Amino acid sequence: MRFSIVLAAPLIAAVTFIGQPASPKDSDGIAAAVADPARPEADRQRDANRKPAECLAFAGVKPGDRVAELMPGGGYFTRLFSKTVGAGGMSTRWCRRRRPTRRRTCRTSLRA
Repeated sequence: MRFSIVLAAPLIAAVTFIGQPASPKDSDGIAAAVADPARPEADRQRDANRKPAECLAFAGVKPGDRVAELMPGGGYFTRLFSKTVGAGGMSTRWCRRRRPTRRRTCRTSLRA
């Protein structure tokens, strides 16, 4: 029984968020985040393939939201999330800690 509840909870949450279109006000915040002149040029070049405005609208990110990002990589969407949620929201990132391959490496880093 507990196993089915654990599986059902994320599905219910996903269904709740899917189908809620972004309002025009939210779309303005997303457009401002994508058009931000402070974004790196490399990010702007990736926009054609990654379609950031569509991704943020599909995810339902809007000003004031709290966003959690797992293993953000180079920070492409991290910068967009932060700009979209603004000062009233929060963008949190979780990165996996890299483990040393040898014990000796770990000891050396602790001494430094």
